[in-house]
Amino acid sequence: MNVYDGLHWNIYDILPYQRNFNLINSERSIGKTYTTEAYVIDKCIQNHVEFVYISRTKRLKEKGALEKGVSKVVMEMFPEYEFAYTIEEMYIVEDEQKRVIGRCIALSEENESKNMTFPLVKYFIFDEYVIEETSSSRYYNGWDEPDALLKIYHTVDREEDRVICFLLGNNIKFHNPYHMHKAFNIPFTPKGRIWTSENVLFQNAQSSKALKDKKSKSKFIRMIEATDYGTYAIDGEYMGDNYSFIKPLTENAHYSFTFSIDNYSFGVYTSLKEGIVYVSDKVDPSCKLVYALTLEDHRENTMLTTSKQFTQLQWLAKNFKKGNVRFVSMEVKMRAEKGISFLL
Repeated sequence: MNVYDGLHWNIYDILPYQRNFNLINSERSIGKTYTTEAYVIDKCIQNHVEFVYISRTKRLKEKGALEKGVSKVVMEMFPEYEFAYTIEEMYIVEDEQKRVIGRCIALSEENESKNMTFPLVKYFIFDEYVIEETSSSRYYNGWDEPDALLKIYHTVDREEDRVICFLLGNNIKFHNPYHMHKAFNIPFTPKGRIWTSENVLFQNAQSSKALKDKKSKSKFIRMIEATDYGTYAIDGEYMGDNYSFIKPLTENAHYSFTFSIDNYSFGVYTSLKEGIVYVSDKVDPSCKLVYALTLEDHRENTMLTTSKQFTQLQWLAKNFKKGNVRFVSMEVKMRAEKGISFLL
């Protein structure tokens, strides 16, 4: 089955790269989820293999994430087949016999799946891997969420490099736990471009001209096109990245101390001339003042603290509250702010 309709996102643009991890970002409603699910389900039916549908939490899984996630595609693209569902599995029914073609695993089940085997799984689908964090919507295990996905992938794939993973998300925040994770380490990529590493592909996809023309006929789209939300929903601009407090390190800043969080180390510099404190990924290895903000970051010759019990950390927290702290890049800001938040 050719799942490309000539209008929406084209999965055949990325498949020739043959990467195991494919992360696709775009504005809303360009068909990336629909097309991916149609492609994967068709392959599973025809080749007698299986896919894993990733749910962020077990609660979402128990609410029927698998069936809800694929129901529209199944109804419209596969009307000739009969399917059945449980919370855990999706079946195709043939000659009154059920065959598993899909499974649902929650990221919060990362440890429960370790002793299971999945020899027929060929694909992963993780929709909405990038989220806008609110009081009711958060990454599982915070910025360590990608580790849960990688652990499940390792359990399923068993180092055979057979499983192809599709992570699909809207342009909410480019600087998110997945793009900044060391396993993915994705650089900012302009719209319409594809970036690859040895085993990772990232596409900042955009609508075709034909799809944009079709969308422009919508009264709703015309209503929001001049709004901030329209810039995100129509133009595909990342809406959640806050570039305030970003500034290059100046030459007159002197080194103060080092702190570590999530296995990343940051140098803290002071510019007396500007009255600014800089946080940089440029670290002085000779510095003796090195603070570990979590037990996992504690090493020889570091001082472990889980509060602002040291004068230097109190000083950093105070300057952060006053708006006197600058980060040398967005990547540094996103990683270092987590550590500074422990001190507030």
